[in-house]
Amino acid sequence: MIILERIFSREKSFFYFQLWNDSDRLGYSRFLDYQVKNSAFTILPPGQKGSVWYDPAEMKQIIEQIKKYLIPNEVVISDLKSTLDEHWPFLLPYLKKEKEVESGEELSEYYEHLLGWWSAFTAVFFLPDLPEAPKEFNEYLLAYRAESEKYTEQMNKVFVNAWNKLMPKHADLTHFISPYEAVKVLCNDSDSEKITSDVRRRINGFGMLNEKIYANLDEFNVALSKAGLSIDDGDAKGIKEVKGTVSYRNKEKMKIQGKVRVIVSFADMPSFQDGEILVTEMTNPDYVPIMKKAGAVITDEGGMTCHASIASRELQVSCIVGTKIASKAFKTGDMLEIDMEKGVARILK
Repeated sequence: MIILERIFSREKSFFYFQLWNDSDRLGYSRFLDYQVKNSAFTILPPGQKGSVWYDPAEMKQIIEQIKKYLIPNEVVISDLKSTLDEHWPFLLPYLKKEKEVESGEELSEYYEHLLGWWSAFTAVFFLPDLPEAPKEFNEYLLAYRAESEKYTEQMNKVFVNAWNKLMPKHADLTHFISPYEAVKVLCNDSDSEKITSDVRRRINGFGMLNEKIYANLDEFNVALSKAGLSIDDGDAKGIKEVKGTVSYRNKEKMKIQGKVRVIVSFADMPSFQDGEILVTEMTNPDYVPIMKKAGAVITDEGGMTCHASIASRELQVSCIVGTKIASKAFKTGDMLEIDMEKGVARILK
């Protein structure tokens, strides 16, 4: 039995998770000569976070492929840079809200450019965290990532806004429809009625395993079992202390105490109070207003180049990333003590 671990969780539509799947498979194949063996996605109703699941052993293999095929290969690096630079100018007007998608054909074109851009970016996602990374290319990537991180939410919103505008009678399906299905419906494909009927079966939550969509989580779990797979949601029962990577520390505040505020969804954000310790799976640009008020930030996911790390350094807010289970181990109201030298956060008795 292979156990898949959650590597990413976001409050996003299926469009975003389909993009994640497609860009991983395209990018790893094209730039790293690697074929994804197992990937799973669970998409929950709006207000809850969907998740990406991978075999940890496979993630290690992908890192090794980066070291083997990318780091020493100037031709591949040149191809990556040209691919990023080719697609980004097309995407930017949509991401800056200067343009809107007006048709199914335009949505298809937007998705293909976004997929092309993201497939290159996903191939180098882990590169800046590796000591072997070429310095010049690393600096290029970090600058690119800092810029593109501003628009990650908008990448999904372009699709959401387009579907809601062009297909208002099916606005209830926005969260659950794939980009390919959406394009077919918007282009009046002969299967449009069947597509919308199939998508409506997913509204209570569904899954995708190795590119096949299962209409509900029960069917998804059966498929996992048949494939010899299971998913590990992380058992944090009884855990009082977590450890992660320190991505920013204020040298004058190496010990921090404060009350926890666990943010699970965007709807939780208005409750955040000045000085609280923000604990969440991962941040994105919409989190910046509460990050500014936080006494510290602790995330389950991420490394030195994730959004939480980049934003915390810009805001000069102490931050620990990559704890894996902080959002499950801690509860809102817990009093924490954080050791910013060791990257350890513990509940005070």
